[in-house]
Amino acid sequence: LVTRQDTGELLTECKTEITVIDLKTRKLVRPGMVPEFSVFLYNDAEQNGCDYPQKLLLPSEFDRVFERKITEKDIDVNHHVNNTVYADMLTQGMGDDYLKINPTAFEINYAHEVLPYETIKIGITSDETSSTVVGNVEERHCFTAKITYN
Repeated sequence: LVTRQDTGELLTECKTEITVIDLKTRKLVRPGMVPEFSVFLYNDAEQNGCDYPQKLLLPSEFDRVFERKITEKDIDVNHHVNNTVYADMLTQGMGDDYLKINPTAFEINYAHEVLPYETIKIGITSDETSSTVVGNVEERHCFTAKITYN
């Protein structure tokens, strides 16, 4: 929950699940083994109002399809695409339509990392209340994202 410090007014709330991977071994690491996690405040006694994350459904067809070459500026310290770049891909796919909406939710399911210099094929489909974006590198499914709006 993010609230105003002076009034306690709720500004936004979110839920995230984090997977930690050892960059050398590429194996999962338990969060308790990461000293940096000790600074986070966890409130297990109070449930937030967010829905539990769900797997997004893949559309059967797309309104638009385009490709994006991954460049060095898209890459993070783990040597794969920075998470914020996926949101850029969604807004790029929506084009000027993105300027006309009022986003109310953004969800993303990561399936496989995208690496430097790969070309990702991005498909987007939209209706009156949402847009879904799917990214694949060749036959490898990489992500599905959905933005909901009113």
